[in-house]
Amino acid sequence: MRVTTVMLPPKLKAKASSRARKLGIAMGEFIRDAMDKALADRRENVKGTMFDPIVYKGRCPADVSRNIDKYLYGNGR
Repeated sequence: MRVTTVMLPPKLKAKASSRARKLGIAMGEFIRDAMDKALADRRENVKGTMFDPIVYKGRCPADVSRNIDKYLYGNGR
């Protein structure tokens, strides 16, 4: 492995340190795991550009699967 210096805002560093402590792992391991997850979630589309999948955490209407265009674009496409 190579050593890399990363500058973090104090609040972000505190949150990351706290989470690493709760998980019982070193800060470096926590950062490596977080980066692995962030990079694994990105997929390339056919044109080679990157996109993030849509993730919604919360309540949604029961018909969202049937009417996804309505919810994403308004009246459908």
